[in-house]
Amino acid sequence: MNNSQKVVVLTELIEQMLNCGSWCGETHIQKETYFLQTLTDVPLEFKFALYKHGPYSFELRDKLTELRADEFLELVRRPRPYGPSYETTEHSNRLRMRFKKTMAKYRGPIEFVAKHLGNKGVVELEQLSTALLVTEQLGRNSAANKRAEHIHHVKPHVSLHDAINAVSVIDDYVDKAATLVPAS
Repeated sequence: MNNSQKVVVLTELIEQMLNCGSWCGETHIQKETYFLQTLTDVPLEFKFALYKHGPYSFELRDKLTELRADEFLELVRRPRPYGPSYETTEHSNRLRMRFKKTMAKYRGPIEFVAKHLGNKGVVELEQLSTALLVTEQLGRNSAANKRAEHIHHVKPHVSLHDAINAVSVIDDYVDKAATLVPAS
């Protein structure tokens, strides 16, 4: 995927997240991009590592800064106690109009991720993204309780009950994402 295609996919994801009720802070974008890349195999090629609030990509953080500098995204200040959120710009809208094939190819996965995660808060996104990461590491065939225990081990503030719920949701998402038919 070339740089322009990445810009198109990321800005469309953010637009769809906003449409689905997301706050669109950096943490929201980090987690939903991780899902887009990992769960639906969109080849964004960001490296993610387990970090303070779940999977995090320093490359993606830098890309968001670049997209702001290039005026594809803007940072909008929100009232206290909430932090700023990202919004797309007219400049990014024009770019997405020019990349119709890329939009058509990735529209299904983007809509899937935004629909299932757009209205989630950062706590739930942390639990779900960590559950997906652990599922990727241990394998989908690994017992749900083993994956939940691992989540609780690496993130002790996530209760075992919440970890079990997150694994169950991830298993459901994996099944649903498998039915996505990639556009050619």
